[in-house]
Amino acid sequence: ARSIAEAVEPIALWVAVPTMEAITGRPSKASGYDAFVEQARIVSNICGVEEQRAFGSKLLRRIIPLPVTWPIRALFGFLQEHSPEAHVALARHSVGFFGPLFAFWLAGECAVLEQPEEEEELARRRGFFPPRKASGPVFLIRKCKFMEATGGCKSLCLNLCKVATEEYMTNELGLPVYMDPDLEDHSCRMLILERPLP
Repeated sequence: ARSIAEAVEPIALWVAVPTMEAITGRPSKASGYDAFVEQARIVSNICGVEEQRAFGSKLLRRIIPLPVTWPIRALFGFLQEHSPEAHVALARHSVGFFGPLFAFWLAGECAVLEQPEEEEELARRRGFFPPRKASGPVFLIRKCKFMEATGGCKSLCLNLCKVATEEYMTNELGLPVYMDPDLEDHSCRMLILERPLP
């Protein structure tokens, strides 16, 4: 699985960087992952908070088009209404399988936590997020590559990543998520099926 995740990186960057350049109107001087970080910094420098959040959502929508997201949203919506247990199970298995494959290039090592580690991680972060209302899985990014590459930039983490990802996954994939980044150790917990704060 690691080799597949590593193979995704050049493809993801091949799509993401030109998309970012088209949105910012500025070409990258760097290449590869550094170009992605460079474009993120440009957005942080030229855009206000709301524009940064809109940029992140727009980028995700351009990278993953509607024909891909619509069936996913329809399936999750159907299961949520007709079989809540299957809804949670599908969320756990799909995020557990696809999450590490498609998030590794951007965020580094990540996985859906098993019950004992999930309880320990949530206890460690208690007070940093609202009480849980859903029983979805917890997807842990152990040390976010993007957060480290941007020097732990709070603005980029919260606006370009957290809020944009929460909005995109909730509205486009029908898979609500609340993200709990730790700006000190660069970890991030994604509480799947938990609605983000308004």
